[in-house]
Amino acid sequence: MYSYSQNQSQKPKQLFKQLVDNNIVVFNKIQHDITSTNPKLLEIIKSNEQMPEVNNDSIQSLYISSSELISTRGIQLKNLEVLKLYYNTHLRSIQNIVSCIHLKELYLNGNPELDISPLELMVNLTKLKLDTYQDIWPIQDLIRLQTLDLCCNANTDIKTIKNLVNLSDLTLKYGQLINIDSLSKLLNIEKLNLQKNLLKNIQPLQQLINLSSLNLSSNQLQNIWTLRYLTNLKELDLSYNKDLCTITSLSELIKLIKLNLHHCQIHSIYSLRTLKNLENLDISENNIIDAYPLEHLMKLKKLNLCKNKIVNNQSFKRIIWQQYEQNVPTREEIKISKMIPKIDNVLNLYQHFKINFQNMKQNFTQFKLRINESIQQMCNEQIKFTNIMVSQIQYFNLVHESEIQ
Repeated sequence: MYSYSQNQSQKPKQLFKQLVDNNIVVFNKIQHDITSTNPKLLEIIKSNEQMPEVNNDSIQSLYISSSELISTRGIQLKNLEVLKLYYNTHLRSIQNIVSCIHLKELYLNGNPELDISPLELMVNLTKLKLDTYQDIWPIQDLIRLQTLDLCCNANTDIKTIKNLVNLSDLTLKYGQLINIDSLSKLLNIEKLNLQKNLLKNIQPLQQLINLSSLNLSSNQLQNIWTLRYLTNLKELDLSYNKDLCTITSLSELIKLIKLNLHHCQIHSIYSLRTLKNLENLDISENNIIDAYPLEHLMKLKKLNLCKNKIVNNQSFKRIIWQQYEQNVPTREEIKISKMIPKIDNVLNLYQHFKINFQNMKQNFTQFKLRINESIQQMCNEQIKFTNIMVSQIQYFNLVHESEIQ
Protein backbone atom coordinates (compact mmCIF):
# COMPACT_ATOMS: atom_id res chain seq x y z
CA MET A 1 0.00 0.00 0.00
CA TYR A 2 1.27 3.44 -0.96
CA SER A 3 2.09 5.82 1.89
CA TYR A 4 1.39 9.51 1.34
CA SER A 5 3.81 10.64 4.07
CA GLN A 6 6.78 9.17 2.25
CA ASN A 7 6.13 11.05 -0.98
CA GLN A 8 5.18 14.55 0.03
CA SER A 9 7.79 16.03 -2.29
CA GLN A 10 6.05 14.69 -5.39
CA LYS A 11 3.91 16.87 -7.61
CA PRO A 12 0.17 16.63 -6.96
CA LYS A 13 -0.69 14.93 -10.26
CA GLN A 14 2.07 12.34 -9.86
CA LEU A 15 0.97 11.71 -6.32
CA PHE A 16 -2.65 11.38 -7.40
CA LYS A 17 -1.67 8.81 -10.03
CA GLN A 18 0.22 6.76 -7.45
CA LEU A 19 -2.79 6.84 -5.13
CA VAL A 20 -4.87 5.38 -7.94
CA ASP A 21 -2.20 2.82 -8.87
CA ASN A 22 -1.94 1.67 -5.27
CA ASN A 23 -5.73 1.38 -4.81
CA ILE A 24 -5.79 4.15 -2.21
CA VAL A 25 -8.19 5.78 -4.65
CA VAL A 26 -10.04 3.24 -6.73
CA PHE A 27 -11.53 4.39 -10.02
CA ASN A 28 -12.59 1.06 -11.40
CA LYS A 29 -15.79 1.04 -9.38
CA ILE A 30 -19.14 2.47 -10.31
CA GLN A 31 -19.01 5.10 -7.58
CA HIS A 32 -16.16 7.18 -6.23
CA ASP A 33 -16.11 9.55 -3.29
CA ILE A 34 -13.72 12.44 -2.73
CA THR A 35 -14.56 14.02 0.60
CA SER A 36 -13.00 15.43 3.70
CA THR A 37 -13.00 11.87 5.09
CA ASN A 38 -10.26 10.99 2.61
CA PRO A 39 -7.37 13.05 4.06
CA LYS A 40 -4.65 11.93 1.63
CA LEU A 41 -6.61 12.88 -1.44
CA LEU A 42 -7.88 16.04 0.22
CA GLU A 43 -4.30 17.22 0.77
CA ILE A 44 -3.62 16.76 -2.92
CA ILE A 45 -6.68 18.77 -3.86
CA LYS A 46 -5.84 21.50 -1.36
CA SER A 47 -2.37 21.82 -2.82
CA ASN A 48 -3.62 22.27 -6.36
CA GLU A 49 -6.07 24.79 -7.75
CA GLN A 50 -7.72 22.28 -10.02
CA MET A 51 -8.65 18.63 -10.05
CA PRO A 52 -5.77 16.31 -11.04
CA GLU A 53 -6.56 14.82 -14.43
CA VAL A 54 -9.03 11.98 -14.18
CA ASN A 55 -9.64 9.75 -17.19
CA ASN A 56 -11.66 6.64 -16.56
CA ASP A 57 -14.61 5.57 -18.66
CA SER A 58 -16.00 3.27 -15.97
CA ILE A 59 -16.77 6.06 -13.48
CA GLN A 60 -20.47 6.90 -13.40
CA SER A 61 -20.67 8.73 -10.06
CA LEU A 62 -18.20 11.18 -8.55
CA TYR A 63 -18.49 13.04 -5.23
CA ILE A 64 -16.19 15.93 -4.34
CA SER A 65 -17.10 17.75 -1.15
CA SER A 66 -15.58 20.19 1.35
CA SER A 67 -12.41 20.65 -0.70
CA GLU A 68 -10.54 23.77 -1.81
CA LEU A 69 -11.02 23.15 -5.51
CA ILE A 70 -11.21 26.22 -7.73
CA SER A 71 -11.85 24.38 -11.00
CA THR A 72 -12.89 20.90 -12.11
CA ARG A 73 -10.98 21.27 -15.36
CA GLY A 74 -9.15 17.97 -14.91
CA ILE A 75 -12.27 15.81 -15.00
CA GLN A 76 -12.58 13.93 -18.30
CA LEU A 77 -15.27 11.34 -17.62
CA LYS A 78 -17.38 10.78 -20.68
CA ASN A 79 -19.70 8.27 -18.95
CA LEU A 80 -20.23 10.28 -15.79
CA GLU A 81 -23.92 10.34 -14.81
CA VAL A 82 -23.91 11.73 -11.24
CA LEU A 83 -21.67 14.54 -9.97
CA LYS A 84 -21.91 15.93 -6.44
CA LEU A 85 -19.89 19.06 -5.68
CA TYR A 86 -20.98 19.93 -2.15
CA TYR A 87 -19.51 22.84 -0.18
CA ASN A 88 -16.39 23.46 -2.24
CA THR A 89 -16.42 27.08 -1.18
CA HIS A 90 -13.65 28.20 -3.55
CA LEU A 91 -15.03 26.48 -6.63
CA ARG A 92 -15.57 28.99 -9.44
CA SER A 93 -15.78 27.06 -12.68
CA ILE A 94 -17.53 23.93 -13.94
CA GLN A 95 -17.00 24.75 -17.62
CA ASN A 96 -15.33 21.45 -18.48
CA ILE A 97 -18.25 19.41 -17.13
CA VAL A 98 -20.18 20.35 -20.26
CA SER A 99 -18.19 17.62 -22.00
CA CYS A 100 -19.81 15.01 -19.73
CA ILE A 101 -22.65 14.46 -22.15
CA HIS A 102 -24.24 11.65 -20.13
CA LEU A 103 -24.46 13.67 -16.93
CA LYS A 104 -27.97 13.38 -15.49
CA GLU A 105 -27.66 14.46 -11.85
CA LEU A 106 -25.71 17.50 -10.66
CA TYR A 107 -25.52 18.78 -7.07
CA LEU A 108 -23.98 22.22 -6.55
CA ASN A 109 -25.03 23.10 -3.00
CA GLY A 110 -22.73 25.30 -0.96
CA ASN A 111 -20.55 26.79 -3.71
CA PRO A 112 -21.11 30.55 -3.34
CA GLU A 113 -18.39 31.62 -5.81
CA LEU A 114 -19.49 29.33 -8.61
CA ASP A 115 -20.34 30.56 -12.10
CA ILE A 116 -23.36 28.49 -13.14
CA SER A 117 -23.64 29.80 -16.71
CA PRO A 118 -22.34 26.49 -18.20
CA LEU A 119 -25.56 24.85 -17.01
CA GLU A 120 -27.39 26.12 -20.07
CA LEU A 121 -25.48 23.56 -22.16
CA MET A 122 -26.19 20.57 -19.91
CA VAL A 123 -29.40 19.67 -21.66
CA ASN A 124 -29.50 16.05 -20.48
CA LEU A 125 -29.79 16.90 -16.79
CA THR A 126 -32.77 15.32 -15.03
CA LYS A 127 -31.86 16.30 -11.46
CA LEU A 128 -30.28 19.57 -10.28
CA LYS A 129 -29.64 21.11 -6.87
CA LEU A 130 -28.61 24.75 -6.49
CA ASP A 131 -28.65 27.13 -3.56
CA THR A 132 -27.82 30.78 -2.82
CA TYR A 133 -28.09 31.85 -6.47
CA GLN A 134 -30.35 34.78 -7.31
CA ASP A 135 -29.92 34.62 -11.07
CA ILE A 136 -30.82 31.17 -12.36
CA TRP A 137 -31.34 32.01 -16.04
CA PRO A 138 -28.99 29.22 -17.25
CA ILE A 139 -31.55 26.55 -16.32
CA GLN A 140 -34.51 28.00 -18.21
CA ASP A 141 -34.23 25.59 -21.14
CA LEU A 142 -33.31 22.40 -19.30
CA ILE A 143 -36.60 20.81 -20.21
CA ARG A 144 -35.53 17.29 -19.24
CA LEU A 145 -35.30 18.27 -15.59
CA GLN A 146 -37.56 16.19 -13.35
CA THR A 147 -36.16 17.15 -9.94
CA LEU A 148 -35.09 20.70 -9.12
CA ASP A 149 -33.98 22.00 -5.73
CA LEU A 150 -33.56 25.79 -5.46
CA CYS A 151 -33.43 26.01 -1.69
CA CYS A 152 -32.28 29.32 -0.18
CA ASN A 153 -32.28 31.22 -3.46
CA ALA A 154 -33.71 34.41 -1.98
CA ASN A 155 -35.31 36.93 -4.33
CA THR A 156 -34.97 34.57 -7.27
CA ASP A 157 -37.28 35.22 -10.23
CA ILE A 158 -39.00 31.86 -10.62
CA LYS A 159 -40.38 32.84 -14.02
CA THR A 160 -37.19 31.20 -15.20
CA ILE A 161 -38.62 27.75 -14.51
CA LYS A 162 -42.06 28.17 -16.04
CA ASN A 163 -41.10 26.13 -19.12
CA LEU A 164 -39.70 23.16 -17.21
CA VAL A 165 -42.89 21.22 -17.75
CA ASN A 166 -41.40 17.81 -16.96
CA LEU A 167 -40.68 18.70 -13.35
CA SER A 168 -42.18 16.25 -10.89
CA ASP A 169 -40.28 17.28 -7.74
CA LEU A 170 -39.66 20.98 -7.01
CA THR A 171 -38.17 22.60 -3.90
CA LEU A 172 -38.36 26.38 -3.44
CA LYS A 173 -38.06 26.64 0.33
CA TYR A 174 -36.41 29.57 2.12
CA GLY A 175 -36.84 31.74 -0.96
CA GLN A 176 -38.80 34.78 0.34
CA LEU A 177 -41.31 34.16 -2.45
CA ILE A 178 -44.43 36.31 -2.62
CA ASN A 179 -45.75 35.35 -6.05
CA ILE A 180 -45.89 31.82 -7.46
CA ASP A 181 -47.91 32.45 -10.63
CA SER A 182 -45.15 30.85 -12.69
CA LEU A 183 -45.90 27.46 -11.18
CA SER A 184 -49.38 27.19 -12.66
CA LYS A 185 -48.12 25.56 -15.86
CA LEU A 186 -46.03 22.88 -14.19
CA LEU A 187 -48.80 20.33 -14.39
CA ASN A 188 -46.64 17.26 -13.83
CA ILE A 189 -45.44 18.25 -10.38
CA GLU A 190 -46.11 15.58 -7.76
CA LYS A 191 -43.99 16.90 -4.92
CA LEU A 192 -43.72 20.62 -4.10
CA ASN A 193 -41.93 22.26 -1.18
CA LEU A 194 -42.66 25.97 -0.58
CA GLN A 195 -41.68 26.03 3.07
CA LYS A 196 -40.53 29.27 4.69
CA ASN A 197 -41.63 31.85 2.13
CA LEU A 198 -43.93 34.88 2.31
CA LEU A 199 -46.95 33.43 0.52
CA LYS A 200 -50.45 34.74 1.12
CA ASN A 201 -52.04 33.60 -2.13
CA ILE A 202 -51.73 30.02 -3.38
CA GLN A 203 -54.35 30.17 -6.12
CA PRO A 204 -51.76 29.28 -8.85
CA LEU A 205 -51.56 25.81 -7.31
CA GLN A 206 -55.16 25.09 -8.25
CA GLN A 207 -54.14 23.51 -11.56
CA LEU A 208 -51.52 21.19 -10.07
CA ILE A 209 -53.89 18.29 -9.63
CA ASN A 210 -51.13 15.66 -9.69
CA LEU A 211 -49.63 16.87 -6.44
CA SER A 212 -49.28 14.13 -3.85
CA SER A 213 -47.00 15.99 -1.41
CA LEU A 214 -47.21 19.70 -0.61
CA ASN A 215 -45.32 21.69 2.01
CA LEU A 216 -46.63 25.20 2.71
CA SER A 217 -45.35 25.53 6.25
CA SER A 218 -44.10 28.84 7.64
CA ASN A 219 -45.88 31.14 5.22
CA GLN A 220 -48.56 33.80 5.76
CA LEU A 221 -51.65 31.89 4.66
CA GLN A 222 -55.14 32.77 5.83
CA ASN A 223 -57.23 31.33 3.01
CA ILE A 224 -56.53 27.83 1.70
CA TRP A 225 -59.68 27.24 -0.35
CA THR A 226 -57.49 26.39 -3.37
CA LEU A 227 -56.45 23.14 -1.74
CA ARG A 228 -59.88 21.58 -2.23
CA TYR A 229 -58.94 20.95 -5.87
CA LEU A 230 -55.79 18.99 -5.02
CA THR A 231 -57.59 15.75 -4.36
CA ASN A 232 -54.55 13.53 -4.96
CA LEU A 233 -52.68 14.93 -1.99
CA LYS A 234 -51.34 12.34 0.45
CA GLU A 235 -49.06 14.58 2.49
CA LEU A 236 -49.81 18.18 3.44
CA ASP A 237 -47.91 20.51 5.77
CA LEU A 238 -49.56 23.80 6.77
CA SER A 239 -47.74 24.24 10.07
CA TYR A 240 -46.65 27.66 11.32
CA ASN A 241 -49.19 29.61 9.28
CA LYS A 242 -50.04 31.70 12.30
CA ASP A 243 -53.07 33.41 10.75
CA LEU A 244 -54.72 30.24 9.50
CA CYS A 245 -58.03 29.74 11.33
CA THR A 246 -60.29 27.83 8.94
CA ILE A 247 -59.57 24.47 7.32
CA THR A 248 -62.97 23.56 5.85
CA SER A 249 -61.45 23.12 2.38
CA LEU A 250 -59.50 20.09 3.61
CA SER A 251 -62.63 17.97 3.90
CA GLU A 252 -62.36 16.88 0.27
CA LEU A 253 -58.77 15.67 0.49
CA ILE A 254 -59.78 12.12 1.29
CA LYS A 255 -56.48 10.58 0.18
CA LEU A 256 -54.50 12.40 2.84
CA ILE A 257 -52.30 10.15 4.94
CA LYS A 258 -50.18 12.74 6.71
CA LEU A 259 -51.37 16.19 7.80
CA ASN A 260 -49.48 18.80 9.83
CA LEU A 261 -51.42 21.78 11.23
CA HIS A 262 -49.06 22.55 14.09
CA HIS A 263 -48.99 26.11 15.47
CA CYS A 264 -51.86 27.71 13.57
CA GLN A 265 -55.01 29.38 14.96
CA ILE A 266 -57.49 26.60 14.26
CA HIS A 267 -60.63 26.39 16.41
CA SER A 268 -62.61 23.63 14.72
CA ILE A 269 -61.45 20.35 13.22
CA TYR A 270 -64.92 19.25 12.13
CA SER A 271 -63.80 19.11 8.48
CA LEU A 272 -61.21 16.44 9.31
CA ARG A 273 -63.85 13.82 10.08
CA THR A 274 -63.99 12.82 6.38
CA LEU A 275 -60.27 12.08 6.11
CA LYS A 276 -60.62 8.36 6.72
CA ASN A 277 -57.13 7.52 5.45
CA LEU A 278 -55.24 9.77 7.85
CA GLU A 279 -52.46 7.95 9.69
CA ASN A 280 -50.38 10.85 10.98
CA LEU A 281 -51.99 14.03 12.32
CA ASP A 282 -50.39 16.95 14.15
CA ILE A 283 -52.84 19.60 15.38
CA SER A 284 -50.79 20.74 18.36
CA GLU A 285 -50.62 24.37 19.50
CA ASN A 286 -54.00 25.50 18.21
CA ASN A 287 -57.26 26.61 19.85
CA ILE A 288 -59.17 23.35 19.52
CA ILE A 289 -61.75 22.71 22.24
CA ASP A 290 -63.35 19.48 21.05
CA ALA A 291 -61.64 16.44 19.55
CA TYR A 292 -64.77 14.46 18.71
CA PRO A 293 -64.30 14.56 14.88
CA LEU A 294 -61.19 12.45 15.37
CA GLU A 295 -63.34 9.53 16.50
CA HIS A 296 -64.01 8.83 12.82
CA LEU A 297 -60.33 8.48 11.91
CA MET A 298 -59.81 4.80 12.57
CA LYS A 299 -56.49 4.55 10.68
CA LEU A 300 -54.68 7.08 12.86
CA LYS A 301 -51.30 5.88 14.09
CA LYS A 302 -49.80 9.14 15.29
CA LEU A 303 -51.74 12.02 16.81
CA ASN A 304 -50.38 15.16 18.45
CA LEU A 305 -52.90 17.23 20.42
CA CYS A 306 -50.48 19.09 22.70
CA LYS A 307 -51.25 22.67 23.74
CA ASN A 308 -54.92 22.89 22.85
CA LYS A 309 -57.98 23.81 24.90
CA ILE A 310 -59.90 20.55 24.78
CA VAL A 311 -62.77 20.53 27.27
CA ASN A 312 -64.76 17.52 26.04
CA ASN A 313 -63.10 14.81 28.10
CA GLN A 314 -65.57 12.11 27.10
CA SER A 315 -64.71 12.58 23.46
CA PHE A 316 -61.04 12.55 24.26
CA LYS A 317 -61.37 9.31 26.23
CA ARG A 318 -63.23 7.59 23.41
CA ILE A 319 -60.50 8.50 20.94
CA ILE A 320 -57.94 6.84 23.19
CA TRP A 321 -59.82 3.65 24.02
CA GLN A 322 -62.13 2.85 21.13
CA GLN A 323 -59.51 0.91 19.18
CA TYR A 324 -59.11 -1.57 22.02
CA GLU A 325 -62.82 -1.98 22.53
CA GLN A 326 -63.02 -2.96 18.87
CA ASN A 327 -59.83 -5.05 19.04
CA VAL A 328 -58.16 -2.94 16.40
CA PRO A 329 -54.73 -2.06 17.86
CA THR A 330 -53.62 0.22 15.04
CA ARG A 331 -52.66 3.51 16.63
CA GLU A 332 -49.03 3.73 17.61
CA GLU A 333 -48.59 7.13 19.15
CA ILE A 334 -50.80 9.82 20.61
CA LYS A 335 -48.99 12.69 22.20
CA ILE A 336 -50.62 13.77 25.47
CA SER A 337 -52.45 10.51 25.54
CA LYS A 338 -51.67 7.39 23.66
CA MET A 339 -51.62 4.33 25.60
CA ILE A 340 -49.40 1.81 26.43
CA PRO A 341 -46.49 -0.71 26.50
CA LYS A 342 -47.24 -4.38 26.91
CA ILE A 343 -49.07 -5.06 30.15
CA ASP A 344 -51.04 -7.99 31.48
CA ASN A 345 -52.56 -6.36 34.52
CA VAL A 346 -54.61 -3.20 34.33
CA LEU A 347 -53.36 -2.13 37.73
CA ASN A 348 -49.84 -1.88 36.31
CA LEU A 349 -50.89 1.04 34.12
CA TYR A 350 -49.32 3.52 36.51
CA GLN A 351 -45.91 1.90 36.16
CA HIS A 352 -45.95 2.23 32.42
CA PHE A 353 -47.49 5.64 31.97
CA LYS A 354 -45.12 8.35 30.79
CA ILE A 355 -47.24 11.36 30.03
CA ASN A 356 -45.63 14.29 28.25
CA PHE A 357 -47.66 17.39 29.14
CA GLN A 358 -46.33 20.80 28.29
CA ASN A 359 -47.75 22.19 31.50
CA MET A 360 -47.95 19.18 33.78
CA LYS A 361 -48.28 21.07 37.05
CA GLN A 362 -51.71 22.27 35.98
CA ASN A 363 -52.82 19.06 34.32
CA PHE A 364 -51.46 16.41 36.70
CA THR A 365 -54.41 16.18 39.08
CA GLN A 366 -57.07 16.29 36.40
CA PHE A 367 -55.39 13.65 34.28
CA LYS A 368 -54.75 11.37 37.25
CA LEU A 369 -58.46 11.44 38.08
CA ARG A 370 -59.28 10.52 34.50
CA ILE A 371 -56.85 7.60 34.57
CA ASN A 372 -58.31 6.37 37.86
CA GLU A 373 -61.78 6.53 36.41
CA SER A 374 -60.73 4.56 33.34
CA ILE A 375 -58.95 1.93 35.40
CA GLN A 376 -61.97 1.48 37.68
CA GLN A 377 -64.25 1.09 34.71
CA MET A 378 -61.98 -1.49 33.11
CA CYS A 379 -61.69 -3.44 36.35
CA ASN A 380 -65.46 -3.51 36.78
CA GLU A 381 -65.85 -4.90 33.29
CA GLN A 382 -63.04 -7.40 33.91
CA ILE A 383 -61.13 -6.24 30.86
CA LYS A 384 -57.62 -7.57 30.48
CA PHE A 385 -55.28 -5.57 28.27
CA THR A 386 -52.38 -6.90 26.23
CA ASN A 387 -50.20 -5.29 23.58
CA ILE A 388 -51.22 -1.77 24.55
CA MET A 389 -48.77 0.87 23.59
CA VAL A 390 -47.69 4.13 25.07
CA SER A 391 -45.23 6.23 23.17
CA GLN A 392 -43.63 9.64 23.69
CA ILE A 393 -45.46 10.03 26.91
CA GLN A 394 -43.04 10.93 29.64
CA TYR A 395 -44.05 11.58 33.11
CA PHE A 396 -45.89 9.04 35.19
CA ASN A 397 -43.32 6.32 35.84
CA LEU A 398 -42.84 7.54 39.41
CA VAL A 399 -46.48 8.09 40.27
CA HIS A 400 -47.18 6.68 43.73
CA GLU A 401 -45.46 3.30 43.67
CA SER A 402 -46.99 2.55 47.03
CA GLU A 403 -50.47 2.85 45.55
CA ILE A 404 -49.58 0.46 42.75
CA GLN A 405 -48.27 -2.12 45.16
